[in-house]
Amino acid sequence: MIPGGSSLGDPSSAALAELVAVIERERSPAIFAESTEPQALADAVAAEAGADVAVVELFTGSLSEPGTVADTLIGMLLVDAERIAEALGS
Repeated sequence: MIPGGSSLGDPSSAALAELVAVIERERSPAIFAESTEPQALADAVAAEAGADVAVVELFTGSLSEPGTVADTLIGMLLVDAERIAEALGS
């Protein structure tokens, strides 16, 4: 887990290196990022872990704009489930 916009603060270099090692060891195909948080740290971890690691944006803290795919709770849950299944199924 990469700490986001909370009181957890920024992760240390050692913690990120450990996360990259776990991703490589477990051959994780994806890192899931929150739509409400900047994705730069997740992108950097994915790049360090290897080209086959995707960063997948999930709706966790809010719905999307009205008229889009995740503008209701059910829509948000469906979009997130589809994105998770696709990322883990590859």
